[in-house]
Amino acid sequence: MIHANLIVIYTEQFDDCRDFYAGLGLTFAREQHGAGPEHYAATLCSSSGGHCWA
Repeated sequence: MIHANLIVIYTEQFDDCRDFYAGLGLTFAREQHGAGPEHYAATLCSSSGGHCWA
C-alpha cells in the first residue's frame, strides 16, 4: 500500500483550488515559514492514526 504524507499543488488559482478541496471536507490553515511563500495546509490523518480524512 502507498502512503503519502505530503502533497503539493502549484496553481495560479489559489483561492479556487483551496475552496475546491475545502468543499471535499478538508480544513485548511494559512501558513508561511520564514520568508517562504504563503500557502494553505490541511492534515489528512492525525499523528495517532486514529482519524483519517476520507
